[in-house]
Amino acid sequence: MSATGIFSIDMALGYLAWALCIATYVWPRLAAMDRVEAHRAIATFNGFRFFGLAFLLPGFVGPNLPQSFATLAAYGDLATAPARNPRAADGARALPLLAAGLGFQSGRSRRPGH
Repeated sequence: MSATGIFSIDMALGYLAWALCIATYVWPRLAAMDRVEAHRAIATFNGFRFFGLAFLLPGFVGPNLPQSFATLAAYGDLATAPARNPRAADGARALPLLAAGLGFQSGRSRRPGH
């Protein structure tokens, strides 16, 4: 069997297992919750997804990904992480501070010689 076939079967079975788990354990509990609390639970779970810092690894996405884009995408994803956390009341207000701390500056810093 080809590697693509094995990968496809593995992905399909993984999705099936997660679908069964969600249908059995997660969905009934979310349906019993207040709508706002259910949305908060779903958004909090999304906060555990990977951070885009893997873009900094050479060849992770592909050999043709420009390094300048990879760097901006990686640190941009890291900087927006607090905004994805619905329990962090100041997440959105902290975003500019995080961006500044990671070295994102105005267009002034992109001029040659600066």
